[in-house]
Amino acid sequence: MPSASAAGVFLGTAQEPGLVERCEAAAAKARLEAEYIGTTEVDALIQTIPQHFLAARVAVPSRVQPDATPLTSSRPLLLGHRGASKYAPQNTVAAFKLALDHGCDGFEFDVRYTRDFRPVICHNPLYRRRRIEKHLLSEFSLPCADEVIGSFLGHAFLDIELKASGRLDLILNALRAADRKKFVISSFLPDVLQAVHASDNDIPLGIICENARQLRRWPSMPIRSVILERKLATNFLVEELHSADKQVFVWTVNRQKEMLRLAELEVDALISDDTLLLARTFGEK
Repeated sequence: MPSASAAGVFLGTAQEPGLVERCEAAAAKARLEAEYIGTTEVDALIQTIPQHFLAARVAVPSRVQPDATPLTSSRPLLLGHRGASKYAPQNTVAAFKLALDHGCDGFEFDVRYTRDFRPVICHNPLYRRRRIEKHLLSEFSLPCADEVIGSFLGHAFLDIELKASGRLDLILNALRAADRKKFVISSFLPDVLQAVHASDNDIPLGIICENARQLRRWPSMPIRSVILERKLATNFLVEELHSADKQVFVWTVNRQKEMLRLAELEVDALISDDTLLLARTFGEK
């Protein structure tokens, strides 16, 4: 796995001059590449981007044409999306164990809060037609995030995605003595990440971005990682983030050709539903 030079580095609230503009340029270019991938029109189209996106007028990176030979060294971190969600019910202990059994390094999971402030693992705000935040933990059969952290941390990398704001102490206490290189707390929500940072400024954070608007947020955030939706992950943007000492995670990557393309860009982690394909593509841990 490429070394994570971002370890322990936080940007804070100061923005590097021109960083937001380059970020916007990368996002504009990513949209064009995603829409016109496989064509030769992108260079011409980039010239239509407004003047404040001029940084995007660079040569479009060549499309990677990987061969069928799996990479066996210098690979990204391999993470199951909600566990081995292609092969087991998502966000369950069974899915988490299966991701590791397949050969992945760890997994991502989603955290919400019950009415009695317990962090439970569930992607959607509703569970069996009941809104999680309005019911007690005892009314659900959902795994508790702090218990999962206690069970898996130390032999799996954990990407802990906070889907909502709420009580942080149970999660932070479970992470208190953990190796900071073995997990990340991630979210789409800047306020949630700021709250974690205010509670413990040594916790590694990752902001999740799936569009250009969200991509604009990362320069002002105290984050270590930027977690990109796969269509945003171009050579240009990955290089920009690495040059700012940020780790780059990419989700949700389910095709082998794309896994290999992103590995060529030296992204730091791949998140996939298909944990078996992911592990087989890159060999043993």
